[in-house]
Amino acid sequence: IGALILMLVSPALLLMVVSILGIPLVPLAIMLFCVCVLMGLAAFSRILSGRFYGALDKRSPGTLGAVTVGYLLLTGLLILGNLMKVAGHLGGILGGILILANLMILCGAVVAGLGAVWTTRMGGRGEEKL
Repeated sequence: IGALILMLVSPALLLMVVSILGIPLVPLAIMLFCVCVLMGLAAFSRILSGRFYGALDKRSPGTLGAVTVGYLLLTGLLILGNLMKVAGHLGGILGGILILANLMILCGAVVAGLGAVWTTRMGGRGEEKL
């Protein structure tokens, strides 16, 4: 569902620009999309933080702390990759690989988060138990 949302955002905005009634709604649609991406990334970060603390056998902090720790874990590869670029040629190659891996994980997180936001109707409906 998240991949479909990413593929259909641009054509939907283009169709809104073509119609006279849709022109004022374009900024609202862009803001809604940005909020959905932010909510999805926060949810993914919270889940990642929960798994991290579960592996350490510690109790997870509150929601804001869990989101912060999860986001720092997500961007940890980016920071480590940039630090490795200073080490020289081999460090630059390994740093580039880490940065690419971080971008792939972040893109997957955004796609999964957009799907989760759509499934829960922007947090208004809880998860369904199967």
